[in-house]
Amino acid sequence: MRLYKLSFSIKQDFSLITIISFIKSEGIVKALETVIISQIEKNQEQYNELLQQISDQFGKHAEVINNQGKQIGTLHQLQKKDNNKLLKLISLYAELLC
Repeated sequence: MRLYKLSFSIKQDFSLITIISFIKSEGIVKALETVIISQIEKNQEQYNELLQQISDQFGKHAEVINNQGKQIGTLHQLQKKDNNKLLKLISLYAELLC
């Protein structure tokens, strides 16, 4: 009977130690979870800032490209007008020579 009580006491102590260990490890897990979540949030903020900077740069490049496209279109129209004037001038010289 004494052995049974001793055995029961050891099991109770073991259970108490297990519970205390679980509580401690649960606290450690919570602390690690908090650290990990804060790091993830910090990294996410950094990634968002980086993506915003990249987006801003692409926006600037797109604006430059659009402006250059407009300039090329304007130059093309001017060149076309100048070519038409030149063809008329050549035609007039050809008539004069005949």
